[in-house]
Amino acid sequence: MLKYLSYSDEIVLYWNKRNENILWYEIFLNGVKIGETTNTFYRIKNLLPNKLYNLTINSLSKDREIILKEQKTYKTKHKKEDIVITSSPYNAIGDSKTLNTSAIQQAIDDCDKYHRVVIPKGVFLTGALRLHSNTELYIEKGATLLGSTKKEDYLPMINSRFEGWESKSYSSLINIGYLDHDNRFTTKNIVIRGNGKIVGGGEELLFNTLDINGKDAQEKRDKLTIYQENLSSDTENKHRTRGRLINITNSENVIIDGLELSNSPSWNVHILYSKNVTTLSSKIISKGIWNGDGWNPDSSTNCTIFDTTFDTGDDSIAIKSGKNPEGNIINIPSKNINIFSCFINKGKSHGVSIGSEVSGGIENIKIWDSDFSNSFFGLHIKTTKKRGGYINNLKVLDSKISRILIREVDYNDDGESSNELTSISNLSFKNIKIEYNSGDANYKKEADSYIYINGFNLDNNKANNIKFRNLTINNKEKLKDYNIKNCSNVSINNKKII
Repeated sequence: MLKYLSYSDEIVLYWNKRNENILWYEIFLNGVKIGETTNTFYRIKNLLPNKLYNLTINSLSKDREIILKEQKTYKTKHKKEDIVITSSPYNAIGDSKTLNTSAIQQAIDDCDKYHRVVIPKGVFLTGALRLHSNTELYIEKGATLLGSTKKEDYLPMINSRFEGWESKSYSSLINIGYLDHDNRFTTKNIVIRGNGKIVGGGEELLFNTLDINGKDAQEKRDKLTIYQENLSSDTENKHRTRGRLINITNSENVIIDGLELSNSPSWNVHILYSKNVTTLSSKIISKGIWNGDGWNPDSSTNCTIFDTTFDTGDDSIAIKSGKNPEGNIINIPSKNINIFSCFINKGKSHGVSIGSEVSGGIENIKIWDSDFSNSFFGLHIKTTKKRGGYINNLKVLDSKISRILIREVDYNDDGESSNELTSISNLSFKNIKIEYNSGDANYKKEADSYIYINGFNLDNNKANNIKFRNLTINNKEKLKDYNIKNCSNVSINNKKII
């Protein structure tokens, strides 16, 4: 089934990978061929507003035979009027020093479905901004929305969820929606796009949130290390009060397109209790940031990310659904998550993490045409004995991964137990190349194999039905190919392992 995003001058098509015999795609616009691609997405530019276009995709075999033909008519959106933040009455100043929160927020408040807020070339310093339904924020090439490093600029505190529990946190740089896990949705139809940057307050904002002071950045980093080593002594849980770069809560139909997103004090994009959130053609950067996750669907449905590059300080993508026992009670799963054509830069990034916050359940995850070989953890499925919940129906296709870990972990395990073990089942990996390219010296310390599966010794059937087909391992590190235990019904290349 073809899916699409529509603007006044562009249509972006994307579709699921359904047949391994399909090698490339032909794209036709009103009957005229306009291009070919091996990707499962295609962007068509320079279109006219408010106009119908007939689009056809032919899926071709290696012999150029048509395996599948899909055709549909799409309509571009009406052209919106621009609200430029540097124009009167807003008069924002892009000198990287003037705080523009009030001016930019007023422009956002004045925006309706017939307008869009435009951030022009310049560096516009701001505190927390709040988007309402039917808002479009367009960040031009050469424009930067720069987050303040002062925690006071992210007040008032808001209701959010961090590391599995609902709690108060500072506002994020961009805030969409309001938390209410009983009633969805509070905010709809948001677009954040362009060719510019959204840059958070980063490490300095992190220090300020934790009240860490020092004569220079290195002294503050040393104090942060001590703080991390003694987390249990922080009864206020200050680290869980950090805002995100973009916080999407109880929202529906949100698009993030074409931007560079970086330097959050914690996670870059947090998607909580939301539906139909799409991120594409972006760069997500948070190297050096503690808990610097990239893109985190959390108890959310129908979320898609593609054509995106990561360089993060933690998980590039982390799929979550709450922590015991609160997550079990709220019981909102993350499901129908598609990840494709994503790439991770070489460095300290992890790949895709599923769990350990899994108490509401995680299901129907599909990953294809991606390269996570530069990551420290390629694909990490994790839980604890306390979590409960489930991970079900994961498919990974045609991708390169540094390694695959499925296991119980012992961190982020505070709180009461749900008294249930997590069920992990129906995991399928096909046409996968295992190759480790990160170069991190700690690689061998974390696991003794490229495929490491260690379920629960209390119940070996809780992790079951895991299949690897057409798997190849480039064993440059001279580790074991696999170490599999405490699980059932696992096969590799049609050979039953356990």
